[in-house]
Order: sequence, then C-alpha cells, then structure tokens
Amino acid sequence: MASRASLSEHDSVIANINAVDVAVVFGNGKRAFECVLKYLRECDALEIRQAAIHCLCVVVIPNTPASETLTMVREIQPHVIEICTSATARYRHIIQNTSASGNATDAELVAKFLQACIQSLSQCSQLLRTKVQSEELLPSMLMVIETSLAVGEACFSLCQWVEQQFSHTAKGLSQLFTSTCSLLKLSMEHLDLVSFGSCSDILVESIKAIIARLQLVCKVVMCFDASLMFLTWKGLGKLVCGAKPLLDSNWMVQPLVANLCAAVEAKARECIQCAPIGQETPCSSYSKLLKVCRFLATLLVKLVREFEDLSYEFCADIVHLLVTVHSVCPPSSLAKEVAPAIAQDVDTNVLILREPLISTLLQSPPFLLRLVRGTDVQKSQHFGWALCLSSLAKFFSKLSDGMKDQLMEADSSQEGRSTSCPVLDAFFSCMRECYVDLRVPILLPGVMCNGQAQSPVTLYDHICTHLCTLVTSLSARHYNQLEVVLLKNLLGEDPYCSLLASDVWCFLARWGTNETCIQHVHLLANLLLKLPQSSSSAYLALCSLIRRLFLVLSLQAQASVLFPLPHHSFSFTPPSLSNAQMSVVESFSPVTPFRIKLWACLDLGSLPSAQSELSSCCVAAIMEELCKDAPNQTMLHEALQGLSSLRDLSVAQVAAQQAQNTIAAALMQLLVAMRQGKLTVAVACDVIRLFPLVLGHLPPQEYKTVCSNLCELAEYNPPLPVALELTSFLSQCGGLQIPTHLQSDVLQCLVGMFQCLLGHRDWLVHHHALEAFRSFAELTPFGEVVEQCIPHDMTEAVVSFLHTTPRRPYQDTLSDRDLLIHILTERHKFTTSMESNVLLTTPGTGVTCPPCLEDMALHNAIGTMKANWEQVIASHNKLTPTNIIELRTLCQSILQYIDGNT
Repeated sequence: MASRASLSEHDSVIANINAVDVAVVFGNGKRAFECVLKYLRECDALEIRQAAIHCLCVVVIPNTPASETLTMVREIQPHVIEICTSATARYRHIIQNTSASGNATDAELVAKFLQACIQSLSQCSQLLRTKVQSEELLPSMLMVIETSLAVGEACFSLCQWVEQQFSHTAKGLSQLFTSTCSLLKLSMEHLDLVSFGSCSDILVESIKAIIARLQLVCKVVMCFDASLMFLTWKGLGKLVCGAKPLLDSNWMVQPLVANLCAAVEAKARECIQCAPIGQETPCSSYSKLLKVCRFLATLLVKLVREFEDLSYEFCADIVHLLVTVHSVCPPSSLAKEVAPAIAQDVDTNVLILREPLISTLLQSPPFLLRLVRGTDVQKSQHFGWALCLSSLAKFFSKLSDGMKDQLMEADSSQEGRSTSCPVLDAFFSCMRECYVDLRVPILLPGVMCNGQAQSPVTLYDHICTHLCTLVTSLSARHYNQLEVVLLKNLLGEDPYCSLLASDVWCFLARWGTNETCIQHVHLLANLLLKLPQSSSSAYLALCSLIRRLFLVLSLQAQASVLFPLPHHSFSFTPPSLSNAQMSVVESFSPVTPFRIKLWACLDLGSLPSAQSELSSCCVAAIMEELCKDAPNQTMLHEALQGLSSLRDLSVAQVAAQQAQNTIAAALMQLLVAMRQGKLTVAVACDVIRLFPLVLGHLPPQEYKTVCSNLCELAEYNPPLPVALELTSFLSQCGGLQIPTHLQSDVLQCLVGMFQCLLGHRDWLVHHHALEAFRSFAELTPFGEVVEQCIPHDMTEAVVSFLHTTPRRPYQDTLSDRDLLIHILTERHKFTTSMESNVLLTTPGTGVTCPPCLEDMALHNAIGTMKANWEQVIASHNKLTPTNIIELRTLCQSILQYIDGNT
C-alpha cells in the first residue's frame, strides 16, 4: 500500500482526471476501480475524494461488467454518504461560527458532488434501458437510489436548518437546493422504472432501505415547495403498495402511517393559520395548502385500506389524527374564526377523511375499542371525539353482532374505572367535556331527509340524532345496558347529559311499542316515589322525563294509568290490559296522598277528570295535615306542588267553581297556620305562590285579609325566599280585578308591600322588587297609586331603572345583564338554602323579627360578595377574557350602587 506521501504526488492527477486518462493511467475494469478506491480510502482532502467518486461513477462503473457492478456500488456507497454528510457538517460549523456568508466553499463542493451523483444516476439509467432483458443491474440501481436519497436528505436538512437559523445566508444555497431537487426528481423517475417480480434477499433489503430513507426525505421536505411533497409522498405510497407482496409489512406500516398522520395534522394546522378572515380573498398559499391536505388525506385513506389487516399497528395514530384535526379546524370553538365558505373548503379537503377511515376500519376491533374508550383523548379534543363517535353511530348497523356485543358489554380493562357500556359512555363523556362547544353557536350539517333541504343543526342536535340512530341498531339483548346508562346520566349532575338521556329515552318510547313506554313510565314513577321531593337536578329531570313519556302514551293508555279503579268515571273506555299491565297502572292510583307528587309532574290538559281528581286529593291532604298539632311539612309541600302544577291552566280547565272555592278555603287555612308559625319557609313560599290563582275567587273579607297579612309579612325581615315570592306576587297584581269597595284598602296594602321591598337592603330582593314594580306599573289601571309605591329616598333609583333598556327575553349571551343576575342569584340562593326548612317566624306568633339587616350585617354581606366574586367567575371557567372583564365591570357597578345606598 502506498504511503500518504506517495498518494499526494498523484492528487493532481485524480483531481483533473477524465474518461480518457483513466484508461491510460489505471486501465479498465476491476484494476481501475481498486486503484481509484485506494485513493478514496486513504486520502483526506475532500476535493480529491470527490474527484475519485466522480471518476468511479462516470468512468469506471459504466465500463464494468454487470456481474461486478453491485460489488462496486456497495463499496463506494458509504464513502458517498460520508463525503456529503461531512461537507454539510463543515458548512454548518462555518455558518455557526461566522454569520457572514462569504465562505461558501463547502456548499459549492456539495453542489459539485450532487452534479456527479446526477451524472452517475443518468449513466445507470442509460445502462438499465440498454439492458432491459437483464435484471443484473437492478440491485445496483436500487443501491444508487438509496445513496441519492441519503445525500438528498442530508442536503435538504442543511437547507432547512440554514433557512430557520440564518435566513440571510439562505440565498447562497440556491444552487445546492436546485441540485438536490433535481437529484430527488431523477431518483423518483428511476424508482418508477423498477418492476416488482420475484426479488432476491438483496433486493428486498435495498427496497427496505429505500423506504426508510424516503420517509426521512418526506419529513424534511414538509417545509419546502408543495411539488416536492407530492413527488416524495406519491413515490413512497406507490413503492410501499407495490412492494407489499415481497415485504414483511409489520416493520414499515406503523412508522409510515404515523409520519403521514403527522403530515396531515401539520398541514391542517398550517392551512387554518393561512385561512383568510372575514371577506378577505384567499391567498395562493392557502389554495396550495388545501390541495396538499386533500392529497395527503387521500393517500392516507388509500394506505389504510391497503393495510387494513394490520390496523392494530396504527390504530392509535388514526384515532389521534381524527380527534385532533377535527378539534383544531372549524367549526370547533378552539379553531380560528373563518367565513362559512372557508369552513366549507376545510371540511371538503381536510375533514373529508373521517368517514372513509372509520368505514374502512369497521371490522378492526382494536381501532373501534380505542375510539370508544378514548384513553388518549385530551380535554381539548373532545369536540373531534364527538364527531368521530357520531360517524361511528352512522355505521353501527354494519357491524357484526359480535363487534356490537364487544362495544356494548361492560368494560373493566381500564384502571381506576369501570364502564357499563363503552360506546354509550363515550357519547355522554363527550357531552360533559364539550361544555363550551355546546353553548356557542356551532352549526353542523343535519341529516338528509327525503324531499327536504339539508339544514344546519347544533352540536347537541347532531350528537342526539346520531345516538338515536345507534339505538335503532341495537338488539333487544342490549336494552339492559342502554337503560342503565340512560338512567345513570338522567340522574347525574351534568345538565347536558341529563337532557341527552331524556331525549334518547323519549325517542326510544316513540320508536318502540306502547307497552314498552308503559313499562318505562312504571319504572321511573316508582323511582320518583322513592326519592325525597326536592329541587335537585335529578328530581327535576325525572319529573320532566315522566311528563314527556306520559304525553307519548295514547289517551286511553293515559286514562288507564291514572284511573285503574272501577269507581272512577271517564268519557271513554280504557283499553283491555293484561294482568301484568293492570298491576303496573294500579300502582299509580292517587287515592293515597303520597302519590300526589307523581300526578303533579304530569300534563293533565287532555284529562279534565284527572285535573279534578288531583285538586281534590291535594285539598284533602292539606286539610288532613292542618288538623294536626305538628303538620307534616313534606306532605304539605307535595300537595301545594300538586296545585301549582294546575296553575298554568285556565280556570275552566282546573275545576268547577266549587273546587276553586275549596282550594281558596284551604289556602286561607294555610295562611292562618303561617301566622301561627306552623309552616316552614318552603311551604310558606308555596302558599304565597298560589294566591294569585285564587285571589279573585275569595270572599271580599278574605281578599282583604290576604293582602293585609302579606303586607304585614313584608314589613318585617322575612327570609330571602319568602321576600322573593312576595315580589313575584306583586308582579302579578297589575292585572288583578279588585272589588270596588275594597280597592282603597287593597291598594294601600300593595303600596306598603312595594315600599318595604323596594327599600329592602338585600340587593337581590331590591332588584326583583324593581322588576315587579315595572310589571305592575305597566298593567295596573290604578295609575294614581304608582308614585305612592316608591319610597321617597328611592325615587331617583327607580326612575333610573325604568329608563334603562327594557328587559329582553333571556338569551344565553354572557354579556347580557340577565346572565349576571342569574349567576349571582344562584350564588345567593346557595348561601341561604339552609333556611328553607326553618319554621317561618311572623308577627302573628308574638315574636318580633328584626326590622331588616343591621348595618354591620349588611357590610359583612357586601364584603362576602366581594370576596366570592372571583369564585363566581372561576365556577364558570369557560368564559373568555372579554366576558370576564364585562362581568367584573358590572359587579363593581353593583357594589358601588349598594355602597352608595347604605
């Protein structure tokens, strides 16, 4: 072997060698290859090594027999890659140490080397075309392509790094970038020439290496021109699908799909960022990104269909992509706000992959289980998860029975929790987490109906419709799990889950048979009778659902439920019932008072005899309890609630005149009991709430007695719920017909109540009193007493309130004054809820109440409100910064007003 010194003597020969000189100096064939390779191995000068590579690629290898070509290419491949990576590393080092771009020697060397690689690829392509009958050159060709891809990946990485870190020097790399693009295009062209027949182990290893290298190139060119991305991903997809019969696909599918999913997600985010706002004209980059997203999405669907049998390898990547891309694109609340036309473009080009992917993987248990369990779904991705579950419900009927059983049976595989039904629990989990998306105006495409145009629907309607579609695909054996999930969420604390469970249950009742609906009513009614009556969300949701299911029943079924006993009469004959059904409806008989709360939650508008029966039972229960020294407050509350359920009906529908007088007499007895201190705050509120219903049917003396007693009650400091009911009573007094001989006394009572409540030091009572005064002033024919209702020191405040914007119907907008009052009311009611079970103390008991809050107590209340204000905002953590500023400003105004009037 020659020494380093002797090698240096021939450096000039190697550096300036040409095709003729090689034959003269070294000879041809194997001897020439070994001589040049010797210099390549032992020489350190980059220029000499590059010249040696050029000599081998252009002169030596093309003139070598095909049987020896593979060996030669394999020998020089590591040297080619090492020279390129060394050159790019040296260039990075130069750029990092000197920000100036004057020294571009290494970049020029890399560009010259790329030109040599391009020439060698052209020569190999020519050899392949001239010897098409021989497959001996195919391994060499693949190895050259692999080498070119490795070199291209290194050069593209250098260009990307310089562009990101030192953009002012990026112009000096234009020749390098152009040469690399040419090399990449030529490599893809030669790769298209490869036909996959029976391949040897060497060819298989070369194909694997090319696939691995091409994936790296695809990741690097993401930040460059879209044409490069089309070129690389298209070539990769064609190569993978074409070589599938030859390769063990397990090793390449997961990283390939993962990289493609990452590319789709990255381009989708970039597309949303470039999307125009408002009526702006879309830029060219946005249009290109849409095409890129459409191409990548189509390629992903194609690969998933091709490798569907290996879905267990990449199901996690597909689920992550679906839930992420739908959560960052319109119409998600986390997405950038764009025009409807832009949102439609995104849906057509980016979000189009949801249903094709889910329909392709319907027979993949790992994918379906991962989708419904949502173990990797973040809180910010629940909107996308909800849309994916809706698409799954759309195709649920196409699943096999075994797959349905697997998705519907209890799942205890997840640590720390056990689900009764994975797919149904997934829907309700989305409802709990999509709080913001359910409240903001998000519109989605509705279900297409025959003969009707497709109309947009809210997210709640979208989920509810598809969940009902899923229910229709279930077998009878799944109804046990369905009823368990619906009942659990109906009685839960989340209002949207409770509403969804109620809607699905009603759909099930309408879609099923009348007997099924009767059984459901029986189940829920028995559950209602076992629950203590309260204002809890579970109790109210249960009452609402029973009312809705009752309306689904036919009139005959309703009557058979309410009047199963023969001594009751009704205008039609009930249907014949089986023994089982008769046992069901007999349990609903209202002959015992504790059934009143069940009747109170029903809509009896179509059954006048049922209304009469309910009022009679309620009055009987009230009279029975008032005869006791210690009345049962729960029984009184239930009876009064039963009468309140008839409140919205007209007098003719409620009962006859005699029944009205009976109700009025019962209320008068309750008024006496209230003055004697026998009623709790809750029952007293029920009594006051019913007085407007029967006030016009009282005898004149009792009419005056009611008004004077309520006025006397308002003059003292009643508990907050009672004071609020008094304001509600006053708001309904504007249209009351007052007997002529009682007008003077009754109006003075009303004036006294208004003066007490308008001057009340509790801010909530004061606000409701202002609302009641406005309603009274707008309707009352006695205009002369309107000014007398206002205390002298409150005239300016009342007039200012009346000149504000008229109260609008309640809208769910966070900037509305009504929402502020709603939030503060709920907070204030919570702090005083413990008072509702305390006996009401009135002047009639001989015990004088304090004449309103003392100053110290008032200041303590104001201080508590100030301290809790941030907690009120924190309890509604979905507010935007603008909403928070608005609420804080309004709260400060209220506090200043309270401080100024104390």
